[in-house]
Amino acid sequence: MARVEYYNLKGFILKVIFLPREEIAPKFGIAVGQIGEKGSCYVVIRDDLSPRIKRFLIWHEFYHLIDIWEWWGVLGKEIRANFIAALHEPIGFLATVVASFNRERVMFYIHRIRNGY
Repeated sequence: MARVEYYNLKGFILKVIFLPREEIAPKFGIAVGQIGEKGSCYVVIRDDLSPRIKRFLIWHEFYHLIDIWEWWGVLGKEIRANFIAALHEPIGFLATVVASFNRERVMFYIHRIRNGY
């Protein structure tokens, strides 16, 4: 069952929807929309993750909502989002890296990088 919370990040009220693992795995989170575009934007985070990872992911996905740069494609977007989120939640970043070392997640990222999305 989904749970919704709101966070104030840099003066922007961000809607965060927490969903069960089964609904978005292997992803840990999803950014929907882009700040400044018509319509709403929000993020989705897996509810089964630790609080540290969730805090890191909220910043990570929030950055995706504001990232307008295209250099380096998907890889560049992930590097930028990880860097900015790690500044806010360094322990959450490390915990996320450790949690990402499994076959399902590694294959997911290889596929994303190869296909450019």
